Amino acid sequence: MNKAHGQCLCNAISFTAEYKEEKFSACHCDMCRKWGSGPYLAMAATLNDVKGKEHIKSYKSSEWAERAFCNNCGTNLYYKVTAEGQHKGITYISMGLLDESADLVMEREIFIDQKPEGYNFAGDHIKQTAEEVMAEFSTED
Repeated sequence: MNKAHGQCLCNAISFTAEYKEEKFSACHCDMCRKWGSGPYLAMAATLNDVKGKEHIKSYKSSEWAERAFCNNCGTNLYYKVTAEGQHKGITYISMGLLDESADLVMEREIFIDQKPEGYNFAGDHIKQTAEEVMAEFSTED
């Protein structure tokens, strides 16, 4: 298991992130771009040794997930899947929170059909449309 330390902008919240894979994703959906003024760069991780929990504010942003932020400085903390299915409970933490992230590589981009034309990420990685992502999250057989 890999570990990295992180904190919000004002340091009211700090934690240790534990993760299996040294990979992250970029989400270009309308909600993520509004939430962070650009693509949401995040990785699946578990937050441990969290200090400042009283500053974590979360809200249900859709029928399938919640988003959390620091109620002091507004830093985006994580996106957590709440819908039933294989992804339930997975937490995607914001890459910008981590002190150690240089060895992480982009694994995929999602909602690429909602991405503005003005930027592109380099590298060979998976690229999925909104339809492809939503099919992954479907609970229907």
